[in-house]
Amino acid sequence: MKLRHCMFAALSVACFADAPPFFSEGPRPEKPNLTFDGLILVQPKYEGASGNKATVFPSITYDAPNGFFIDATSGIGFNLSSNPAFEIGPRLTLDLGRDEPDALHGMGKIPVTADAGFFADVYLSEQFGFQSSFRYGTGYHHDGTAVDVGASYAFIAHEDTRVSLDVSSSWGSRQHLQSYFGVDAGQASRTRYSQYTPSAGWYQSRIGLSANLPIDKVWSIYGTVGQAHLTNRATDSPYVVNRHPADLLFAVSYKY
Repeated sequence: MKLRHCMFAALSVACFADAPPFFSEGPRPEKPNLTFDGLILVQPKYEGASGNKATVFPSITYDAPNGFFIDATSGIGFNLSSNPAFEIGPRLTLDLGRDEPDALHGMGKIPVTADAGFFADVYLSEQFGFQSSFRYGTGYHHDGTAVDVGASYAFIAHEDTRVSLDVSSSWGSRQHLQSYFGVDAGQASRTRYSQYTPSAGWYQSRIGLSANLPIDKVWSIYGTVGQAHLTNRATDSPYVVNRHPADLLFAVSYKY
């Protein structure tokens, strides 16, 4: 069975700032798997924004018998464990940063970067598991750290069909939170926002529902919808206006 997702986030695509970028592969394939994906992501314009934006993009997923993987949601890395009940390994994930919408004019863009990190997952059964990820390189100066921990319970799990309830929490270093929620002196002078310096800590919790549904032997669809709860470290920011942001990811996959 192959199961790959940005938890609930995900996408975060890996992933995206609003979705924890967990990795979950299941047993290593006996032969290389190549999948072509078309994805639609709907998420806030920035973390804490009142409005959403939609992104449509193609992706390629590749899994090798030796544990190597590459795709838009899980990044590039190695699953060093041959035991399907335990996954661990290094990886690089794509951090899409943050644009500079009108509400953040003068704050500056957070550039796209590749974040180095690792993942570790433990599955107590076919239905229940714990996931975690660590990323370094986030934020304006590529020196931020983000940690995500979560759990998932599949109340439908039959071959490749899976419907799961997911929960997670996210921790950020001072540099990470300053980039995504803070306002330094220079930014305060260029905008209407007062200076704000958040401390490191847990800034987001999340609950979501995800589903992987095969259509036939080569086609499948995947979807996830979730809602986050931002803590005071985020909501004390002068430009955060939505304490409970929601997002949606939908993907169509063709297995070559």
